[in-house]
Amino acid sequence: MGMFEPLGAVLPRFAVPDLGPETLGTLLPAAVAMAFVGLLEAISIGKSYAIRRRESYDSNQEMVGQGLANLAGGFVQCYAGSGSFTRSGLNAESGAASPMAAIFAAGFLAVLLVLLAPFVRFVPVPAMAAIILYVAWRLVDLSEIRHIVTTSRSETVILAVTFLAGVLSGLDFAILAGVVTSLAVFLSKSAHPLVAVGAPAVVNGRRVFMNAAAFGLPQCPQIRFVRIEGPLFFASTEHVEREFRRLEEIDGVKTWILNLKGVGKIDLAGADFILAETRRAREHGEDLHLIAANPHVLEVLRRLGCLDLLGPGHVHANKSDAIRPAVARASDEICRGCTIRCFMECAAKVGGQASAPSARAAPIAPQTGGNAVP
Repeated sequence: MGMFEPLGAVLPRFAVPDLGPETLGTLLPAAVAMAFVGLLEAISIGKSYAIRRRESYDSNQEMVGQGLANLAGGFVQCYAGSGSFTRSGLNAESGAASPMAAIFAAGFLAVLLVLLAPFVRFVPVPAMAAIILYVAWRLVDLSEIRHIVTTSRSETVILAVTFLAGVLSGLDFAILAGVVTSLAVFLSKSAHPLVAVGAPAVVNGRRVFMNAAAFGLPQCPQIRFVRIEGPLFFASTEHVEREFRRLEEIDGVKTWILNLKGVGKIDLAGADFILAETRRAREHGEDLHLIAANPHVLEVLRRLGCLDLLGPGHVHANKSDAIRPAVARASDEICRGCTIRCFMECAAKVGGQASAPSARAAPIAPQTGGNAVP
């Protein structure tokens, strides 16, 4: 049975660290990696306990605290420190409610080290391991794991990768693997934003736009109302363009209305996509209108020349302002024989009054895939 090695030193000793160029050059790569993993570990621990205790959590404050602690520790020959699942779990089980618990714990530990340091070599390693495993087991939330596995495939993948990395390697690498997997999942979702064709429906007495394909709503044969839900940037433009080419298979469209209210970020590649779609539509005798109200998005479109190419009257703050000129541009001959007339603005066209939009979509159940097109 293994025993702990005798402690070489009990209390920290003050010493100014060597900050010479050679030492910094040698230690900097490893120090950056340790700081990154340490912060991830501390933040993940803090967030998990904040959720359990229904408290707010400030990750920026955590970074400041961890940085100052390690900076001060460098002058007393400390190891690089971070959060600890087992110590946090022990604090929580003991009823700790403030950072003073950690301060008192450090004071008690210093006293115990002075008094009991000679006896540490008699403590069996398996006994301490059993205590740590017991505390760690109390941290496992089986109901939350079951909830993740049954509700989200992407979160299940992150959970599985983190768990296997922890079993096969160590806690630090497991946290890093989990964060990298989370980033990969996030980038994959960002690169595949929802591109949905919307159509009006009456829900609770008001007109709303919803996913026409998902809810079986009739669409105007001459106007295609498309909403993008997600960032329009270099990684997503290929997917969005592919969806647009699929929508182009429907003949007879005279005007495209592109709703960008769900786009929170747009970059040069996204602006180039809008420019290309505007030129493509006009080359085919069609037109393109934008709906955008986000000042940041409008500024990017202005700076990158999209507004100049679209011209006056082609960028609107709401759906009604965009639908009105699109309906006016629609062919009177087709409108005369149209029985759909899904837009209220169709009442101004020849051939009769506009029909009430279908209410088959109500009531609306919560959708995780973004079926609603508000």
